[in-house]
Amino acid sequence: MDDLTVWLLLALGGLVAGVINTLAGGGSLITVPLLVFMGLPATLANGTNRIGVLFQNVVSTWRFRREGLDGLREAIPVLIPTVAGSAIGAAIASRMSAELFKQIFGVAMIFLLIPMLRKK
Repeated sequence: MDDLTVWLLLALGGLVAGVINTLAGGGSLITVPLLVFMGLPATLANGTNRIGVLFQNVVSTWRFRREGLDGLREAIPVLIPTVAGSAIGAAIASRMSAELFKQIFGVAMIFLLIPMLRKK
């Protein structure tokens, strides 16, 4: 695959994932497998994906607040344990072997995909 094709696939995957993450979450189900398909190890693909997720969250929050949708005050009680859990989870994941991480991540992706595909 040539460089232009890789760049276009990654840009398209990032665009689709950004829209999905902003509307409902779950865009990582697109971007992480795409990054692995492009040759990145699963741990590096996951870490790289987190950078995109961070920027998507910042831009989404800014845009929602600009449109008058501000729930930050109500979110603080949930935000504190979420940040703590994220930090602990990241510390554990960063110490796993690449193979174990890949297996756990694959199973987690399947469990996350199931509810997204079910009709409500």
